[in-house]
Amino acid sequence: MIEAIGIIVSALIAFGALTVSFLAHRHQVRLAALLEAKERRLEILERQAAARQAELDRAGVLAKRQ
Repeated sequence: MIEAIGIIVSALIAFGALTVSFLAHRHQVRLAALLEAKERRLEILERQAAARQAELDRAGVLAKRQ
């Protein structure tokens, strides 16, 4: 009887540890996806800023010529 209770308690502890591990993994995957999305947005913003700067530089060159 005591052996059966020990086995059940051990199984419950193992299941709890597995559940916590799974939830931690899901959390890490979610954070990685958010970081990747932020990096993509930053890259797009940097490209847009570079394009704007190039446009301003061209406009400045044209203004100096006139």
